[in-house]
Amino acid sequence: MKEPKTWTDETVIESILGSQEKCGEALSFLWHELRPAALGIMRPMLPGDEAAADEIFDQSILVFKSKVERGVFRGDSSIGTFIIGICKLSCIHRRSREKEQQARRPTVPAGPDELQLADAAEDPLASLVSSEADSLLKNTLSSLMARLGENCRGLLIQYYFEQKRLRDMAEARGIGEQSIKNALHRCREKLRNLLLADPTAMKTAKDSLQ
Repeated sequence: MKEPKTWTDETVIESILGSQEKCGEALSFLWHELRPAALGIMRPMLPGDEAAADEIFDQSILVFKSKVERGVFRGDSSIGTFIIGICKLSCIHRRSREKEQQARRPTVPAGPDELQLADAAEDPLASLVSSEADSLLKNTLSSLMARLGENCRGLLIQYYFEQKRLRDMAEARGIGEQSIKNALHRCREKLRNLLLADPTAMKTAKDSLQ
């Protein structure tokens, strides 16, 4: 039986600079190892915005990966400290930007449809399936979704592609709306994990959304 790999900062960097498979393993390790601590720090900074915290965490790992590949990661701190530090700074910047935007426009009560669209705007998956996303990106997303279980794949297709309401999805399954929200959140996490573990897909997503 193959023994589990022991990861250190050195082996993570070596793997990122190695083959595509090794790079994917290193990114997957960082995602699972650092995510609980990072989200624990970001949740109080972004109350009620789990999707934004997830997005910031994913982007922070990409920033670290880019620095390693360009040879500019100095290693003055541990990888975990570096990535979580980026998360903190990103949260502060996001809150500052949101305050500026709120100061520039009047507050208008949003209806149910507007609230759903506002949530989608903060959801990276919403950008991936938007009409503006190029065909290569959509094909990449479809390939990743094909690797999900039937239940998750069905939920994501209904919500993002068919634009079904959460309320209608819940009623069709005979469960509460909060249960659907929780299930969608778990499915998004699975899809993000697949994306992070596939450097080629990650690069396609990053390049297309820039």
